[in-house]
Amino acid sequence: MVSSRVRLARNRSGLPFPGSAGTTDLNRVIEDVRGFSQSLPRWSFERLTEVDALKRAVWIERGLISRETAAHPRSIGVAKSGDESLSILANDEDHFRLQVIRGGLALDDALKAAQDLDGKLSRRVQYALHPAWGYLTTYPTNVGTGLRVSVLLHLPALALTREIAEVLHAVVHVGLTVGGLHGHSADSPSAFFQLSNQISLGRTEEEIARHLEGVARQAVDREEKAREKVLREKRVMLEDKLGRALGILAGCRFLDLEDALELLSTLRLGVDLGLVSAARARQVRELTLLIQSGHLQTKVGKILPLEEQDRARAELVRRGFKLKANKL
Repeated sequence: MVSSRVRLARNRSGLPFPGSAGTTDLNRVIEDVRGFSQSLPRWSFERLTEVDALKRAVWIERGLISRETAAHPRSIGVAKSGDESLSILANDEDHFRLQVIRGGLALDDALKAAQDLDGKLSRRVQYALHPAWGYLTTYPTNVGTGLRVSVLLHLPALALTREIAEVLHAVVHVGLTVGGLHGHSADSPSAFFQLSNQISLGRTEEEIARHLEGVARQAVDREEKAREKVLREKRVMLEDKLGRALGILAGCRFLDLEDALELLSTLRLGVDLGLVSAARARQVRELTLLIQSGHLQTKVGKILPLEEQDRARAELVRRGFKLKANKL
């Protein structure tokens, strides 16, 4: 398990949804969120139109906003806690999107934190709520609880044993959706998969979270069995793959994002299986985020063309791995 996320979609009673609202109504929501964030310790608030392209890219990679949101920043604001584990997005699809992110499988804790944040906001703002249908939202699939729960899993052994398609098909069959590292395509070679609920109507928030957690645990159980199989039947192949990954990371001069994520995914598996020094675990986790375009360009301090990003990414990982290129 990599992380857990809980989102709650809410709208202000008496105002048109963001897609139909005028500037005055949107600004009212902005001031709601700004004022609320100021009442919370160590929270900050920024309008997206006041944030430069690099910061927006970083926020995408940290899961605070989507690419679509970043491309259309009209009257959108972001309030977040100091560690960014809690946030509120104003005027995206809905007036308010409350979000909590936790490390590992922690849906219960994340849901309680989201409900607490929701309760505090609801004491300042009257929500659009139907007695039969629940919370009213822009998209019908969010009507009801307005809840979206998701878990990010790393399933590299299932990919190696070619069982991943069967597992993902089963996930979809029980009513969940599957995405990649940032919630888009699940075809990424890095073996990160995001599982989310599709419908929020007809079940309680706790029931939705329990269902997703149960499916996630089954996927992780399959991954554990696949890892045992790889160690038993393909250990030499895996050790060769690990050695090649470390060698490339230690000596590369150009490295695109997709290749970098795949190589780091391989090393992460090696750490988990005890084939790579546990001391590398933190390094691999940090680099998985730092090599992404927004973080990389922020570190350099300027926007770079793709070729220069590949060069800077290679330099970043090379500094981390070259000193022990001959040792796992």
